[in-house]
Parts: sequence; structure tokens; C-alpha cells
Amino acid sequence: MEENQHISSLFQRIRLRLGKQLLDRATVVGIIFSETKVHIPEEKIQYNKRIISFNISPLARSEIYLKKETILRRIKEETGLEVKDIR
Repeated sequence: MEENQHISSLFQRIRLRLGKQLLDRATVVGIIFSETKVHIPEEKIQYNKRIISFNISPLARSEIYLKKETILRRIKEETGLEVKDIR
């Protein structure tokens, strides 16, 4: 019985850590679109070391950069993730 509790506790800790690191790409796409009207396919969004990056046109990147602070604030509010930068 004690071993089951240990395993359960381990899985719970892992789930909590992963939950903080996982990025809800659909939410990010929605936030970016609502702020800039730029649509980014979910599969083009990367999240690594608190930085969101994507491979998009320079024009779209400029639109996002203009609203960067608002986008970062909304991502934190809506996902709970502390995103340091968008590139």
C-alpha cells in the first residue's frame, strides 16, 4: 500500500512540473490573432526556456512585435505560464 502512495505522489509531482512547462498552443494562437489578426499555425509555435518562437514572415513578425507586451501579459493571465520573450 505504501508503495502505491509513493508512486501516486511521484506521478502527481511530475504532472505538476509538466503542467507548468506545457504550452497551450491553441490559446497562444488565439491571443496573437485577437491582438494582431495574424494567424500562426499551431505547429509553427515552439516553446523552449520560457521563450516562444515561430517561423513566420517578417511582416507578421512585425505586427506581433508591436503588440508584444500585451501578448505576453495575456499569455501569463490566460495560461499561467511566465513567458520571457516572443521571437
